[in-house]
Amino acid sequence: MDHLSRRNGAVGLRGRAGMNSVIDSSLVGLALLVSAGYARLSLGPRSLRRRLLALLSRAAARAPAFLGLRRTAQWLAVASAGKAHGACWRLR
Repeated sequence: MDHLSRRNGAVGLRGRAGMNSVIDSSLVGLALLVSAGYARLSLGPRSLRRRLLALLSRAAARAPAFLGLRRTAQWLAVASAGKAHGACWRLR
């Protein structure tokens, strides 16, 4: 235990091996963007999810074949074709 008390700890290591500030800021920005997108999708109109799935399906279908997104595009197309949960429907 005595040898641990003489070290500088994490504060002393700050100058030697720091993370690139551009990468750090980019990761924080990406996390905030994903969080805001999720909040908008969750709190926004229910049909927004269908439109987003359709957009992602079209984007995956246009992707190059070597990425292997054909099945993902089909799954997204099927998911976007369904009725939004909680949407209004006609009473008989």
